[in-house]
Amino acid sequence: MQPYVDFMIAHWYILLPIALVIVLILGILIKRGRLESLDLFGIKINFSNGEKILSPFRDNDLKKYQIQFTKTALGNLSTLGITEDKVIDLIDKEFTHHVNYFKWDLQDYPLPVQQNYIVVLDKTGKSLTIRAVKSSNLNEAQLASINNLLADYRRLSRYQYRTTPNYILRPEAIKEIYQSHRGVIQTLYKHYSLYKEPGFNSDHFYVSYIGYEQIIGIVTDLSQLAEFQEKKEKSLPSDKVFAHNIIAAIKSLQSIEKLSVDQENGLISSEVADREIVLALETSLQYIHKTVNLLLAD
Repeated sequence: MQPYVDFMIAHWYILLPIALVIVLILGILIKRGRLESLDLFGIKINFSNGEKILSPFRDNDLKKYQIQFTKTALGNLSTLGITEDKVIDLIDKEFTHHVNYFKWDLQDYPLPVQQNYIVVLDKTGKSLTIRAVKSSNLNEAQLASINNLLADYRRLSRYQYRTTPNYILRPEAIKEIYQSHRGVIQTLYKHYSLYKEPGFNSDHFYVSYIGYEQIIGIVTDLSQLAEFQEKKEKSLPSDKVFAHNIIAAIKSLQSIEKLSVDQENGLISSEVADREIVLALETSLQYIHKTVNLLLAD
């Protein structure tokens, strides 16, 4: 190290112009916003001032979007007694606090906003369609749970196989996506049992979905059959819809396990396996989407 220092001291007149050129180039890059930070010997130097840091929020302004309201949404506004500008302002605040909303496209997406409203919207590029506006009575704990759930749900729709044409699904990627789907399903079940139907349990879950004729086929004890039938009669319509969606999503994921095994054993080609696995993932995502909307329904 010392010889290098001695060399630099002895030849400072040669190195000085080089250093000045480097500083000049850095200054130009910083001024033009091309360089916001620099990692120097393990120390990160941030060149962005407060004005620069705030710029993404200003650049992503809903005023630059083409915004339209469906007839359903306009009817909702009339019933709720709020204006279009008010809804746009609420959406803008939510997007500003979570900048990724500006980045990603959204389809039939339920967005909780301030003042206890849920806005169902589509966002594609710079086009925003307000499909519905609903009143909500979510308390702070419920809202936190829903926001965490929506964050996980958004990740499911952002996987590369959905955004990149001809993307090849590797076993590691399939396993990761599969586990993510299962995690969201568990979160849906937890939220439902905590906030939508307290006391909802596994017996209630399956009985609300399985038909009476199917129960006869799996239950031989008449007293047990009567108990199952009683539970089914007491189950709410929302229980049946929730259970149907969740079980349909689970069945879709279970088919992925078989497809992966068949591919490993050479029973089906990689192309067929990938196509069928993508279909199963999309089916699971569709039922998860329906369940999310069910949780946000009045």
